[in-house]
Amino acid sequence: MSQLARIVLGQDLSPKWFSAEHQLIVDERFAVTKCSGTPEEGLALCRSLVPCILVVTEAFIEKVNCEKFCEAVDFGRSIRVLVEIEDHNRGNTARLIRMGCAGVLSRNASPEILCRAVKAVLADELWVDRKTLSGILQNVLHGIRCGLTPREIEIYGLLAEGLRNCQIAERLFISVNTVRWHLRSLYSKLGMHDRFYGTSPGPFEPEQESPKRGAKRRRISSRLARADSFWSYRGRFFAWTEGRLEDED
Repeated sequence: MSQLARIVLGQDLSPKWFSAEHQLIVDERFAVTKCSGTPEEGLALCRSLVPCILVVTEAFIEKVNCEKFCEAVDFGRSIRVLVEIEDHNRGNTARLIRMGCAGVLSRNASPEILCRAVKAVLADELWVDRKTLSGILQNVLHGIRCGLTPREIEIYGLLAEGLRNCQIAERLFISVNTVRWHLRSLYSKLGMHDRFYGTSPGPFEPEQESPKRGAKRRRISSRLARADSFWSYRGRFFAWTEGRLEDED
């Protein structure tokens, strides 16, 4: 007889998980356990049940230390994590996958979809849309080619979401100065000087710009060049979002 797949359900999940739980229990391959403790207690429980699938909300992820979470789940080799989300945001989904989660589920998903996601994750698949997965893969492959460290690749992904230095530091539980240090190294390896190229989708090879966009970028570069210090203007960097530059002011 094959080993039972343990499923640990966290707190505050959609009521639809009750129906999905019944369907999974009927399938004799699964055993369902509920966790009502802290995120740390939930991860400890999962470690004692390995291999297992942990289903939690985004609130659970936000409460745990990023480093400890990544170490505990080990990109699904130890604990496979499915995250229930309120609204689909490709940048946020990519962040969860980079942290080691195995997939995301809409809170509005039907019990049938929930069961399909659990079975897919059990089969070593990622439950995530193809476009998000493609973007993550492109970033990682390009980072490897440029000699980026795992931490620099992670920061590069957060740059692509348009996050500022302080937001990146908060996400990764590191200081702002550490973020700056990694950015200097990242920019040097990628041969760029600002976030315009660093957060463009796909590889960073120079691209053909429209005259209007090129003129706007040159005006931005001119203003930055007049700054006394590169970092004194950190709040005025521009993130690439949906094909255009947006001022963060």
